Amino acid sequence: TETWFYWVHRAMHTPWLYKHVHAMHHSFNPSFTGAAASFHALDVAALALGAFVVPSLVPTHHATLSAFLFLNLIYTLLQHAATRTSWGCGVLMDANLHNIHHDYASHAC
Repeated sequence: TETWFYWVHRAMHTPWLYKHVHAMHHSFNPSFTGAAASFHALDVAALALGAFVVPSLVPTHHATLSAFLFLNLIYTLLQHAATRTSWGCGVLMDANLHNIHHDYASHAC
């Protein structure tokens, strides 16, 4: 599901999709936890598709999937926290890196 998210998010930064779909999410600058849930309906549909289709292709116990989705929700909220705290050690997209993404990301990939 993370690979799905990456490619969908990257596609959302192409000029047309950014302008008409994804710009709503980037309208929050600086980012805050509420921005984690602020998406255009097409953005949500594309991302949710990965959360449900990908696990159906790879057999996953429902408890494992539930735990993953819950931890992913916490991670997403932490990423969108209005802080410049860096805890990802350059490996994980932390709040600081995500704020930089919101500061400078435009339609360009």
